[in-house]
Amino acid sequence: LQSLPPLARLVVATSDPSVYATAKAALPTTPVGALVTSTIPTGVDFLVAAQSLGAQSVPVYLDGATTLSPCDFTISGALVDDPSVLKAAVVALQRGATICPGVAVPAVASTLEFPTAPSQPLLLGCAHDCLYLVTLDDANGKPVVATRGSLRGGFAPVAVTVPQAKLKPGTYRFDVRLVSQVNPGPVLQQTSPPLSAG
Repeated sequence: LQSLPPLARLVVATSDPSVYATAKAALPTTPVGALVTSTIPTGVDFLVAAQSLGAQSVPVYLDGATTLSPCDFTISGALVDDPSVLKAAVVALQRGATICPGVAVPAVASTLEFPTAPSQPLLLGCAHDCLYLVTLDDANGKPVVATRGSLRGGFAPVAVTVPQAKLKPGTYRFDVRLVSQVNPGPVLQQTSPPLSAG
């Protein structure tokens, strides 16, 4: 648990009270709460429940809600007895495939490796489902050739090749632009170091 990034809150989805104590000991400054499925646990900082719990001694989130909204980014992590119960929801969130009105998600490259020559492919992966535009620009920044496509978030990176073109001797750069496919936010743009041709 100490290796986790800083969390606003941690929701523990288990009925084992020792897990709460372990999480609290490992993350003393992080509020630790419990997802209520049957009995109401004790020793936690807050509760998360789809059903109304009535008056409680700690705050109750989603009190009376019917589902845990995948657009609620205030919950930063979960520990569960059976991870398979969250697999579909986690995959959707990791891929960024859930539409959240009013949310703008900046694109993030999970992998971006530029080649050493303009004729070689670059390696590209996205943290969330994304659209990409890759251009090979001349020394003046003018695109010579381009390719575009889409990538699924969290999948293995792919080799992206621009169309073959007869390049004049000189310096070129790859220009990579990414945008999230769902809940699009700011475009991520990165350029390669200068590459020589000819």
